Amino acid sequence: MLPDGLLKVVNTCDQSYKKITSPEARARLNKEIGSSSTLEVTFVKIFKWIWSFAGDYWIVYINDDYNVAIVGHTEYKYGWILSKSMTLTIEEYIKINNVLKQQGYESCRFIMSITPEQNFVTQLNLCDLVSSHYEEI
Repeated sequence: MLPDGLLKVVNTCDQSYKKITSPEARARLNKEIGSSSTLEVTFVKIFKWIWSFAGDYWIVYINDDYNVAIVGHTEYKYGWILSKSMTLTIEEYIKINNVLKQQGYESCRFIMSITPEQNFVTQLNLCDLVSSHYEEI
């Protein structure tokens, strides 16, 4: 939280060829919806933050220790699984998959990052990852 009441958002992504990007954005409560779990987020700044380019984000889920969150679009068009750690367990992915389904999202549309830290992630989407591990648990 910043002094002006906005939230500072920094998305860090390890892309191919070890290139790390960290775009910065600002978020504020979406006053039209009126819920503390709905935000407007803009990555566009030209001298000041431009809200006409903001996207609508719902905070769909936060785990108990605030290490994992799911943020999605109000019309279920897109979403992200956000984690403070480099790895999640298969049990965490199963929980996330169930939450997404309960909220009306198609978990097969969530594309997974395949990283050395998560060597059990071999499928490209969440639903296939979870279904391939159900028998093991």
